[in-house]
Amino acid sequence: MTVPIIRLGDLALTNVKTNVIGNIDGDGDDWWIVGSALLNQFKTVIDYYSSKIHLIPYEDSAYKSSYNLLGLELRPLQNGQFIVRYVFPQMASQAFDIKNGDFISKIDGQPTKQISLENWLSISEQAGSYLICRVRQQEKCFTIVSKEIAGYSDN
Repeated sequence: MTVPIIRLGDLALTNVKTNVIGNIDGDGDDWWIVGSALLNQFKTVIDYYSSKIHLIPYEDSAYKSSYNLLGLELRPLQNGQFIVRYVFPQMASQAFDIKNGDFISKIDGQPTKQISLENWLSISEQAGSYLICRVRQQEKCFTIVSKEIAGYSDN
């Protein structure tokens, strides 16, 4: 979704593209509207004396954010598999039998233990056709096609 405006003190950021994720595991920190990617375009200065945070835009770098076109929020586990933390509504993966808590064992035939989180994030932001294998009682693979989405994945 696109948030029309976010105000941080005197700073107003318009048309911020983001995902909204509800609290999925009860720990209270899963309501996400603005992630750290947005704030990475700023130098952050903390003034402890006055209890203020100053955000100073970088002058010579263009802001670019990644967009998860597959709609799978994955996190790596110590055994090398990824766990599904969230399936984004109305995104490519929602149409398949993949649920929060499922394990992902392979992506395009490659075992996930050979894929870093950075590689996964790069894959998820590219439109294309991907073979994603999930494990519950047994492994099941799905060909998921992600597409560019106007107003979401366009920078």
